[in-house]
Amino acid sequence: MAAASIAIRRARPDEAATLTAIALAAKAHWGYGAAQVERWRPILEVGAGQLAAQPAFVADCNGAIGFYSLLVDAGGCELDNLWVLPQYVGQGCGRRLLEHAVRTARGLGAAAIRIDADPHAAAFYEKCGAVMTGAVPAPIEDEPQRIRPQLLMATTGRGRIG
Repeated sequence: MAAASIAIRRARPDEAATLTAIALAAKAHWGYGAAQVERWRPILEVGAGQLAAQPAFVADCNGAIGFYSLLVDAGGCELDNLWVLPQYVGQGCGRRLLEHAVRTARGLGAAAIRIDADPHAAAFYEKCGAVMTGAVPAPIEDEPQRIRPQLLMATTGRGRIG
């Protein structure tokens, strides 16, 4: 699959279950156990109302293969979701989705996107031009010292994306 063959389109509320399945599969891809992924289900679950209410877009290549959504608030935009099916990781889908998110946030007037990243995804965001701004403790059963990197992705200026 070439990144150029990916169409990015608005997510539909009737895709909530499909997008939830993508988020769960993507989280499991990082080696988290099934029990841990299941504990995260409530925060990974995508609702139809969420898809209708916030900017949410799907990477489509003969079906949904990834998606992102943004939370928009008085402080700007936060990346609420960015997930890609494991078999498409490393093929440009995530980068295309992030590029689209940057353009969407810019169009909404945000100077940057806040990113609360899984530790395994931080390098991807940094490679795309995001800057680490901190970290928050996020211990789990097998990783008591686990942290979640906090990053900021500029939507304007000389960043590598956008």
